Amino acid sequence: MRRMLCRFVLAAAIVGSAGCASNPDIKPWWTIKEANFLQLRPGQATKTDVRTLLGQPLFAATFARQGEEVWDYRYLDGTMIMIAWVYFDMRGVYKHYTRQPDPAYYSGVDQ
Repeated sequence: MRRMLCRFVLAAAIVGSAGCASNPDIKPWWTIKEANFLQLRPGQATKTDVRTLLGQPLFAATFARQGEEVWDYRYLDGTMIMIAWVYFDMRGVYKHYTRQPDPAYYSGVDQ
């Protein structure tokens, strides 16, 4: 099953890179680095700044009760595939980000 997952990730990367050619706002996940997130300044960076630096998010969700909007990104940290969540307040100002190894790839389940 691990081999199938690796093939799926490779196929997704190939298909994803073809999509990037048609939409310049989407940056391939393997080109985003931890250093990009470290350039963001809480209270100063805006959604436009984040989109310019990291590209279009994979997913965006608004949590009205928490007063936050969260964008998802995948990226490489060395050889680790990571997932990061970028948090904004309701005005669209960057608050912080969190990250972890991507559980879709590092779940430990080998079927």
